[in-house]
Amino acid sequence: MAEKNSDLSSEELTTTEKITTTRKSFRVPVNDPFTLTVKIGDESFGAFDVVEGGVGVFQSRRNLFSIGEEIDNITLLFRGEPLAMQGRVVHISRDEDNTFRYGVQFTKLDPETEDKLVSFVSRTREDYFQE
Repeated sequence: MAEKNSDLSSEELTTTEKITTTRKSFRVPVNDPFTLTVKIGDESFGAFDVVEGGVGVFQSRRNLFSIGEEIDNITLLFRGEPLAMQGRVVHISRDEDNTFRYGVQFTKLDPETEDKLVSFVSRTREDYFQE
């Protein structure tokens, strides 16, 4: 970080480091809509990234969810294989195209679903880094 911000003073660098978010896992970008699709209830969403603990979805409409909202009916389709799960909205933002991005953290994963999710994310991560 110091190399990137070498023009910052020590005090500014310390302040910058304090506000930096560190993720536990690398979020795998979803470049192919056939690799991962997400349904919440009856509505389909595009996915922009996935990790073992959650998924980022996008939609052009705002106010679909609120931060902290529990979602009971999430279905992730990984290469056609459905995984049913629950989650909680932890992040909402809008990108430069005015598309709303919702970060959903998975909750209450059963061991079989968790194993399938970890396997998919691992394969997708390997594919991503081989490209």
